[in-house]
Amino acid sequence: YVVMLTARDTEMDTIVGLTVGADDYITKPFSPRELVARIRALLRRPRTVTGGDQAAPPRRFGKLQVDIAAREVHLDGEPIRLTRTEFDLLSALSARPGVVLTRRQLLETVREGPWVGDEHVVDVHIGHLRRKLGENASTPRYVLTVRGVGYRMGGGQ
Repeated sequence: YVVMLTARDTEMDTIVGLTVGADDYITKPFSPRELVARIRALLRRPRTVTGGDQAAPPRRFGKLQVDIAAREVHLDGEPIRLTRTEFDLLSALSARPGVVLTRRQLLETVREGPWVGDEHVVDVHIGHLRRKLGENASTPRYVLTVRGVGYRMGGGQ
């Protein structure tokens, strides 16, 4: 991604910047919070692989398939309907399989700006996600709990 930070603030400067490849164009003065929010917004968008317009292939975990570009999830070939937050949580976890992500990291991935409130709201969304994936609460296959730390993506076995 390319974000242009500049003091050049005419409409023509903005048009030229975006035309030559910038994904966003921010003029001075700007707040650090705005910059962070814009970067997070960019990171939520699907990105194509380098070298063409072909989207990244779906991520596979056993019978679970997560297609980031299409924002679709299939389990055993059947589509699973997820909310935006559930999909974003699954996307964040599936991007780094086996890596434990804390509740705070997950919240900052799926929300714009810093989270103020109880981080355990993630547990509620993870519970909904697991139910939709047909997970057994005592032996989940896809979204695994690391007690006292957070969650990680399992292989589906």
